[in-house]
Amino acid sequence: MSTGYAETVFGRKTQLDLTGPKRERELRRGFNHLIQGTAADILRLTLIRLNEALTGSEAKLKFCAHDSIYLEAKKEDSGEVAELASSIMEIDFMGVNLPVTMKIHHDFSMGEGAS
Repeated sequence: MSTGYAETVFGRKTQLDLTGPKRERELRRGFNHLIQGTAADILRLTLIRLNEALTGSEAKLKFCAHDSIYLEAKKEDSGEVAELASSIMEIDFMGVNLPVTMKIHHDFSMGEGAS
């Protein structure tokens, strides 16, 4: 980080002011950018890949909140969509497989009984 910027594993940079009186804060911000920025890059890449994979499908990418991705699919298609999402979460970066764990919840109550 002596370069004046911090960089995520995927190459996204943020400038740091290491010359001012708040140098320690900037160093923490740079370290935070590396960790949380890389996590955000992985999520962003996953969302792009999911959206592309679902093109032409009845299943839809509904929204993302923090580190959760919400998809909508017919009950009978949910297993296949969950498997697709799981395979997309496995990211190969520069020959390194980044293991990303995920929990899949089948929640059929969203919108049921709504008037």
